[in-house]
Amino acid sequence: MSKLINTMMKLSAAVMVATVVSVGMVGCDPASPESVSLNIGEETKIKAEATANNTQYGLSLKVTKVTDERCPTSLDCFWQGNAAVDFHLTTATGEYDFTLDTYRNEIATDFKNDIVIEGIRYALTDVSPYPVNVGEKPPKKTVTVFVDKP
Repeated sequence: MSKLINTMMKLSAAVMVATVVSVGMVGCDPASPESVSLNIGEETKIKAEATANNTQYGLSLKVTKVTDERCPTSLDCFWQGNAAVDFHLTTATGEYDFTLDTYRNEIATDFKNDIVIEGIRYALTDVSPYPVNVGEKPPKKTVTVFVDKP
């Protein structure tokens, strides 16, 4: 009889631990994107698929997609390549989708490094980490933007 009670107590303890762990994990999604503060006049780092917000100006800037086609550091390339970042901007008066690029060239007008929307400039300053090896699964990217009022 005491063996049965001992087994039942162990089983009860295991169920309680499992319940506490399950309840503690409700609402915790490690893959959910983070929201960061978007400060005017400063650089802001935003992870891919995450959003940066500025409550003062009613701005919400989301990184919707990062396409990194820069030359990996393990290679010698004739062109540095480009990382293109797709954004979705929500303001108090509208919504805008745009793409900014890391490639900078005065002649190549197909690549935009910055854009002005409703009097606020959004400039792409970095996409990291930089590619290292060909064929390597790319890690989740972090985008750095500088936002200011020109």
